[in-house]
Formats: sequence, structure tokens, C-alpha cells
Amino acid sequence: MRTSWCIFRIFGIDIRIDSSWIFIFGLITWALAGHYFPSQYPRWPYWQYWGVGIAASVLLFAVLGEEWHTAEAMSRISDLLYYEGLRDKAVMFWNANNTYGFERINWARLSFAITITTVSKYMKHIMRNWGINPLVIPNGIPSEILEEVDEVHVMRLKGLMDTDFIVSEVASR
Repeated sequence: MRTSWCIFRIFGIDIRIDSSWIFIFGLITWALAGHYFPSQYPRWPYWQYWGVGIAASVLLFAVLGEEWHTAEAMSRISDLLYYEGLRDKAVMFWNANNTYGFERINWARLSFAITITTVSKYMKHIMRNWGINPLVIPNGIPSEILEEVDEVHVMRLKGLMDTDFIVSEVASR
């Protein structure tokens, strides 16, 4: 069972940190202190790699939003961080997987404040029609499962299902 802790509130909304962030914090610290800083600053003493690694891990945070209903909240969070002098300490990404609700988004405001991303080149081309050029972050689907399926397997499946038309959705939790 996962646990999370409320770290602060914004407009009555709990901002929580999941227990998995302890692992992520450790991983980022290890990557910085054990690899990045020693390669960039080979003359630093050992303790300084870890001190700066811990400090960098604490000071850097990411805010992620996805789909139309989070766009305004992401813009407001960016505004609040800017007002508090913290905007440069946060990396903010807003991701689009589909076009539902696109007409409700203030694209100029969102693209000014946030790095807009999507998981496919297909969505990138659709978003260009909205005047947006998002960063494509591949969704991790191995390219081999996107290759053409062997027709023998298709015919066998159609025979087993007794249909010519199959619609399915694959998702993971």
C-alpha cells in the first residue's frame, strides 16, 4: 500500500508527495553525486559531490499535468511559483494524449508558461493545427509491436472471433 504526505496546500487543495519520491530523490542524488558531478568537477572532494547532489535533488522539482482539465491549473501553478520567486526551480510539463477539450485551452498562456509534450509524432502533427509545436516524449512502446502483423495470425484471430471487425484497447495500470 502506497502512502503520501501533504507537504502544503494551495487554494485549499492538498499538494501531496508520494512515498515513491523517496526512491526518486535517492536515485537523482546518486546519479548526480556518483556520476554527473565527478565527471564535471573531478577535483571536488568526495563529500562535496554528495552535499551538492542532495542540495540539487531538494531544490529541483517537477510538476506534471496531463489533458485539458489540468491546463489552467498548470498555468496558475506557474504563476504562483513565479510570484514566489521559485519558478526557475521547477520543471513543468503538460502532456496531451488526445484532442478532447482542446478548444477549452488557452494555448498562448499554456505554451508561455509550460513545456508542452505529447507521446507521439501523430499528436504533434495534430497539435500543429492548434499552433503548438510540442516536445515528443516517446511512450515506450517497442517499435517491434508496431510492425505489420502476420496475415496468418490475423485470419486465425478473425476465425476464432467469427468476425471481420475487432476493436480493442490495451492499457496498463
